[in-house]
Amino acid sequence: MRNLIQIIKFILNHPIGKRKKIKSLLRFFYWQIFSRLKIAKSTFSFINNCKLYITSGQTIATGNYYVGLLEFSEMAFVAHFLNEKDTFFDIGTNIGTYTVIASGVSKATTYSFEPIPETFNSLKKNIILNNIQNKVIALNIGLADKNGFSNFTISLDAKNHIATAFETEETINVEVKILNKFKQNIPALIKVDVEGYEEFILKGADEILKASTLKAIIIEVNNEGERYNVASDSVHTILTSYGFSMYKYRPFERELQSLKKSISDNRIYLRDIKYVSEKVKQSPKVKVSGMYI
Repeated sequence: MRNLIQIIKFILNHPIGKRKKIKSLLRFFYWQIFSRLKIAKSTFSFINNCKLYITSGQTIATGNYYVGLLEFSEMAFVAHFLNEKDTFFDIGTNIGTYTVIASGVSKATTYSFEPIPETFNSLKKNIILNNIQNKVIALNIGLADKNGFSNFTISLDAKNHIATAFETEETINVEVKILNKFKQNIPALIKVDVEGYEEFILKGADEILKASTLKAIIIEVNNEGERYNVASDSVHTILTSYGFSMYKYRPFERELQSLKKSISDNRIYLRDIKYVSEKVKQSPKVKVSGMYI
């Protein structure tokens, strides 16, 4: 019950949820009731004309059904920043919400990296559902600071990660590569969400990070890195050494606000701020949950 109350509070405080309270709450209760009865629809309108395929148990993904864009600022930034000339790297793709936005809405070319086979199958369904097979290179691999194989947990939904020697969760052995292997197509934007393993991926991406055409990185930074003995400020240190600075994006205003620190797990790092600002201001509006952003 406490968890349900927390979700309702999140919905009512979300930038879209608080503007579309009735619609968002109806979607929440619909999913809570009918997914348990195994009769809920699994395909829903997402953003613009795109759709999203989700199933019961995909707890993070369902947030996009409730409020349109779960990670509002970051997802709107992807929609506003990218265009058909750009390449996007979606690292820790999960079922493909960012991939659908990048390639389905913005028409960018996306490299989607998802190591968990079951989740990768959901990703492929969303790629086919939105007819973006020609825009997405979907890779069932993980990324790390060296090439090889690593064990990944498989029972934690969006929280699956590279397992440590002390974990008891069920795992699967998956191929991992360094991101530099994909330097033939330098992205304009990278999204990284790998449950604490971000530092290691950045260490295998130095040739891409120094490329001037890479303008933006969306990355999750929290205490998950403790399982790998990673310092809490390591990601920030690495990215600032390549000339990136932290910003907050205000989608309704199309404004970027410089930050010295962040209270959010998801962070947006940018360089060449004039270029980025002009680009997000010039992009067309997108339709989400019946409203234009």
